Amino acid sequence: MPQPLRSFLFATALFAAFSIMPVYAEQALSKPKMFGIGQPASIEDLPPGPIRERLESLPLQARERALEWLQRLEFPAADLNIMQIDDQGAVLYAEPMLPLPEAEQN
Repeated sequence: MPQPLRSFLFATALFAAFSIMPVYAEQALSKPKMFGIGQPASIEDLPPGPIRERLESLPLQARERALEWLQRLEFPAADLNIMQIDDQGAVLYAEPMLPLPEAEQN
């Protein structure tokens, strides 16, 4: 293959690679972090917050049970805000309670 053609093909491939990189970066940023299918592999894989603190405070057996629950579920990281873990290590979704409108309170 002649040198000018080889240089042209290399430059074209390099340009194509760099032009699609921002697309992949944008897609990665727009997808929420997901857990499940074996993740989180350990407590350290969870972001800091109430769920991680709760796991760290549980006895070993309950901690392992909760981690297994989290690995079986598939959920976005945002769900950690509405999850709770009981003393036995069961993972629960707890919807926040909204205040009743004034008319319903009376």
